[in-house]
Amino acid sequence: MIKFLSNQHTNFKLCSDFFREFKDEDLIWTTHLWVEDQRLPTTEYLDLLNRIHNFEELQDFLTKAFEKTRKENLERFIDQCQRKKIRYIAAQDINFLSKNNRLCWFIINQLENEFTTLKFKQYQYKNPYFLLIYLIQIELLDKKINIDEFRDFYKLLDSDKNPKRILKNYINDSNFINWSLDYTETQYSIETHPVFPAVSINEKIEKLYGYWDQQYSNNEYKYLHDINLLKKAWQQKQFREKGSLKKQYHLPLTKKTKSQLKTLAEKMDISESKVLENLVQEAFEKEMLDEKGKALY
Repeated sequence: MIKFLSNQHTNFKLCSDFFREFKDEDLIWTTHLWVEDQRLPTTEYLDLLNRIHNFEELQDFLTKAFEKTRKENLERFIDQCQRKKIRYIAAQDINFLSKNNRLCWFIINQLENEFTTLKFKQYQYKNPYFLLIYLIQIELLDKKINIDEFRDFYKLLDSDKNPKRILKNYINDSNFINWSLDYTETQYSIETHPVFPAVSINEKIEKLYGYWDQQYSNNEYKYLHDINLLKKAWQQKQFREKGSLKKQYHLPLTKKTKSQLKTLAEKMDISESKVLENLVQEAFEKEMLDEKGKALY
């Protein structure tokens, strides 16, 4: 883990002890304190969170910074972190969210609805767990967020009417995912997180759930109406596409008949199969239907 410090470095023990004491989730707020302590621009910290993809990269950032820091300054910083640690939510109370992107995005949207000031800030983080920790440990630290409510949200998203269960017969089809995201964006305009352009199938699924989970939470009646319209629209699309598929048949025709069929098709400017369809239809109506179009047999 401590890649950049040899055991001969003056700050090796301090650095090692720091990462043993402060867990992955703590690195969000400790890095924020470091940026403040060094009087770096806040934008540098936000850019860092936008660039990184895992906690190891955050560890690397701090390790490189500690390597260049005088021992007494690093000791002072670590002491500051230890004194302020009590202000923050403990890592073990948060990490149940670490493997559940869908729940993280849902909570982020809920927080944005509750604390409207967040709506005016642009968060581009692709890692929802990072963003959520940043919001509750930095932006909303003084709001004393209740983590137990997050567990209640988990129960909500696991209920019988949640979007994942309603769409379970379709969600493994990439064609459905692409179509339903376009449909949802066109019909309702998606303004929920995640806000970054969805490229991969997983990102598209997260964006789709991000919208429909919020609708489920905000207005269950309207949500059920709208999501059933989506299902029906997809089913109708599938039905139309299946209906347009024609089964291929091989008809043994004489050379003379084939030549005549080709001549007719050229004269009528339609395909040979269309000529056959028209002839069969005409013969059927003449031989099998009465004057009123009702079946004779």
